Amino acid sequence: MEHTTYNMTFALVAFAEGLEVYVAHPEDDDVRMWSEDEIEDCEGHLFVIKWRGRTMTRKVSILWGEDLLEDGDVAETYCFATESELKAFMQAVHVMDGYFGCPYQIVEEGYIHRDEDC
Repeated sequence: MEHTTYNMTFALVAFAEGLEVYVAHPEDDDVRMWSEDEIEDCEGHLFVIKWRGRTMTRKVSILWGEDLLEDGDVAETYCFATESELKAFMQAVHVMDGYFGCPYQIVEEGYIHRDEDC
């Protein structure tokens, strides 16, 4: 399983947790990062976080775009192997909301928005 992100903090936390961190290259193979310095040098690039054989026990479900919801929109569920990964992800979500004004709601897994819920 893998996750992609531009968030360097998320990549650093994933690396510290023992996950494999790569930098994506659209025309070449992804390049594996072997140190925090390498990850920091790649700030602004797309990171690919890969984990193999780890149990994904922590989850959060998010309904994106509070003001733009349409009937039948389904919440996205994100799974993580560690609490640190989940916390880093939620920190990135919070920062994104602050910078871009992208509202969201944390909901139950499998949640489907219905217009009558408003």
